[in-house]
Amino acid sequence: DAMPWELLRSIAIIRLYLDKRWVEPFETKKKPYSLLAHQTLSILMSRVEMSPAELAASVLPLPPFRETISTDEYRSLLRFMLEKDFIQRMENGNLIVGLKGERICNYYGFYSVFQEEDTYKVLSAKGEIGTLNQCPKLNDLFILAGRAWKVISVDEKRKCVHVSPASSDKIPSWEGVGGHIHSEIIGQMKKVLLEDTVYPYLTENSAKLLKQARDTARNIGILEYDVIQSGVNSYQICPWVGTKQIDTIASLLTHALKEQLDIRSVTNSKLYLSVTSGLGREELERALQNIILDQNAPESVLEDEQCPHVDKYDYMVPDELLRLAFLYNQNDVPAATELLKQLNWQ
Repeated sequence: DAMPWELLRSIAIIRLYLDKRWVEPFETKKKPYSLLAHQTLSILMSRVEMSPAELAASVLPLPPFRETISTDEYRSLLRFMLEKDFIQRMENGNLIVGLKGERICNYYGFYSVFQEEDTYKVLSAKGEIGTLNQCPKLNDLFILAGRAWKVISVDEKRKCVHVSPASSDKIPSWEGVGGHIHSEIIGQMKKVLLEDTVYPYLTENSAKLLKQARDTARNIGILEYDVIQSGVNSYQICPWVGTKQIDTIASLLTHALKEQLDIRSVTNSKLYLSVTSGLGREELERALQNIILDQNAPESVLEDEQCPHVDKYDYMVPDELLRLAFLYNQNDVPAATELLKQLNWQ
């Protein structure tokens, strides 16, 4: 908690670009079911009527689906879309866009496969200040137009947020919604802490904060070890990997590995985990090195009835496919499993 993670992340991104011209690569999804539903409607709209075989022959060879979607998975999606009236079956067995599907296709937002953001106007007594792409909660503090504001009311219908000026010793931040942080960035953050370079683009206060962070990191051992014992059967796990892997480890410890490792609690701070277990240190270390789990089972990272909606058209996807999408798109179970087996303990 004493580490200035955002400062370290900013320095890491600058270093990666200046030294390597590196920018975060685009990651394709392993199970793009939402896009599959979108393309199914799109092709049916353009062709009007198709047999199931013709539709599959037009959709499945497309690059995003060619090596990722099986015929059985597509059949499951089509059955669900038929059941929910997104598509319809004619008397001759051919498929057309259904009534619900027509309403979706005729809306201008259909042309984008990305989740649309709601824009909220931020209003004070003196007029409009700016906009937010996520609705804050009542009494939330955030920074906009160079100063802090407190939410006094929210009008969801008109997409308006009414605020008043706020003063606070602690500078509030508006987190918004973001994606995963790449392992390359996290690895560079560790390198920033390991070296003694003074970067010319830092302010005086930032340089002091960086020096303190380096001293702290070296003193507590997180640059040498992945796991540090912080109390009786309590551990801090910081393997310096991307947030996707960290999130996956947290999910595995909460679900698939909870009983095996006698996990009592898991706190995910995105860059590291705070874990308590009923096992002693040596017993836990040995158990981690010998973990066994089904890497293709959604229940390894999800509750039994949980079906997260992440992408724009997930409402057209059946629950069993949504669970698979979450497993493969939002997690990296093979990488997380190997990390847990190879943790370097203090």
